[in-house]
Amino acid sequence: YEKESGFFEIAPFQFRRNGNSLSGSLRLASGGSFDSRLKGTIDLESLILFPSLFREGRGTAHLDLTASGLVKEPLVKGRVEFRPQDNAEIEFRELPEVFSNLAGSLVIDGQRLSPKLTGQFGDGNFRLGGGMRLDHWRPKEFDLTLHGTNLTLSRPRVWQFDLDADVSLKGASPAPLLAGRIDLVDGSYTKDFIVREFVLRPFEEAAEPAPWEKVVEAVQLNLFVKNSGELRIKNNVAQVLFKSDLRVGGSYGHPRVSGNLAAVEGVITYLGKNFILNEGRLEFPETAGEEPYLILQAEQQIPPTYTVFVELKGPVSD
Repeated sequence: YEKESGFFEIAPFQFRRNGNSLSGSLRLASGGSFDSRLKGTIDLESLILFPSLFREGRGTAHLDLTASGLVKEPLVKGRVEFRPQDNAEIEFRELPEVFSNLAGSLVIDGQRLSPKLTGQFGDGNFRLGGGMRLDHWRPKEFDLTLHGTNLTLSRPRVWQFDLDADVSLKGASPAPLLAGRIDLVDGSYTKDFIVREFVLRPFEEAAEPAPWEKVVEAVQLNLFVKNSGELRIKNNVAQVLFKSDLRVGGSYGHPRVSGNLAAVEGVITYLGKNFILNEGRLEFPETAGEEPYLILQAEQQIPPTYTVFVELKGPVSD
């Protein structure tokens, strides 16, 4: 510490504890300005020091960072590297699945963060590239690309989808545009229906949206969705397989779907009887605000004389 010039300096320092092995330097000057360097290996359990962003971290990462400017608004530059042998895992506060087996780098250049990462998200694999602009360490503008295989999205007791994706996220927060193509490898809608007085209605109680869904409600959509695997309704009324050809616009919180789902095969359980599906379509109108329209036609053979047909049609809410 030099009283005359008003600065405090440690050069160099070393820190060793558990999985942490860091070295660097620090210089603090009067007025709140500083200059520092940090290099080495960090235990990702240290992410619990930032509970608003992270739930947990495991494994290690390699840092080579500099920070300077004012303590209140530091200018950070450098990179964070993840190596396959380090078994890095990160759980973000607002996301439902764990990022694991991380490999690649995050390059930090002031207010820009550029990821070049591969890894697993839940049971699926992803490759993330591009960059984003930050403002006080919060995402402000996106220019990201994502290639994913067998990624999972779900809402408990309502739906679950496993999907492959080639998408981009571009534009300013909180409403960037998510665009690209999605292939549904496996998907199911499991919410039960009330059957009363010959009318089908979804049960009124809706599952509470997950925290991550609330965060992305304003994200704009321009997605083309098809399925290469099974897409099915599986509830108390129907066991039906569909083929999809859809376009999803609007926002995540208020999506606007056009196109159709066509039934491949299935069985409808209605008034205590099973009916074999002859025709099934769920048609999504082009006009915003209009409901999807459901058409189901099925039959049951009662040997030796009778064939009973049932037709269900109308908007999905009624």
